[in-house]
Amino acid sequence: MFLHVLTSSIPSKRNQVYIALFKPLRVSRRQFRRVLMCMRNVRHLKCHELYAHEKVTKVDSLSLVLSGK
Repeated sequence: MFLHVLTSSIPSKRNQVYIALFKPLRVSRRQFRRVLMCMRNVRHLKCHELYAHEKVTKVDSLSLVLSGK
């Protein structure tokens, strides 16, 4: 029962991210939820749209690319 509550508390796409990227690194679901609480926004980029320029863009946050290059 307790495990089911933990699994259902994370939306499906975020759960897929957890299973694919964080679980193999032995990040607990509790730690993952703490990371999600710090999340400010989800940004969808179009093809060829740049997110940051190396040595130009100020980096003050953690970004995670889920697909693409």
